[in-house]
Amino acid sequence: MRILIIKLSALGDIVHTIPALNALQAQYPQAQIDWLVYQSFAPILENQEALNQVIKLENKKLSTLLRASKQLKKQNYDLVIDFQGLIKTALMARLISKSTRGFNKPREKLASIFYQEKIDAGNIMDNDMHIIDKNLRLAPFPLPPLLRAAFGSR
Repeated sequence: MRILIIKLSALGDIVHTIPALNALQAQYPQAQIDWLVYQSFAPILENQEALNQVIKLENKKLSTLLRASKQLKKQNYDLVIDFQGLIKTALMARLISKSTRGFNKPREKLASIFYQEKIDAGNIMDNDMHIIDKNLRLAPFPLPPLLRAAFGSR
């Protein structure tokens, strides 16, 4: 199984997503898990044992994002999880794979239209629950229906 995490930026946001990465790796130890991030934040992830690859975007230009999406589509990810919740990251997720997961109430409301599977964690911007707990809800427990048939559930 191949999983791509999208969390492009913000030091604290990336750090708060690492527990979800580790939960994914613990649940699916044979999975290849990659992370798409802006180059300036990549050093935070370089030594994460749960990651197979840190994919670095050199800038925020639309052309860079579209080129990266085209290249990543060739990797045949079974699941792309958008932890960022922006329209641009949700669109990237959808361009990379049909199997996408994100918050049903992301940072930018329109982002949710690009997710195949929308996870309820309340309003992502509310402080009703810690962001680490909200991010853990995006980790696929259990697998999304399309993947459950292909990989079985644990």
